[in-house]
Amino acid sequence: MSSEKIVPKMRTAHQAVIFLKELDCNTAVTEKAVRRLIAEKRLKYVAVGRKKLIDVNSLIELLNGSTICKGGNYND
Repeated sequence: MSSEKIVPKMRTAHQAVIFLKELDCNTAVTEKAVRRLIAEKRLKYVAVGRKKLIDVNSLIELLNGSTICKGGNYND
């Protein structure tokens, strides 16, 4: 078992959608949908100034249905 930590891929909602489109050019996930997940506290984020950064790996896990989490700020 490896003790290496996975570095989170922190992105804005816009950047996260671009990342998803690179993985699946036909994805139906929109920037508005990602922002809604953040607002509904279904996806954790880190506030940096006015930006809310999300871990793309967490977004993918949520979309795959493998995690159901209470979102909100990581600092909460």
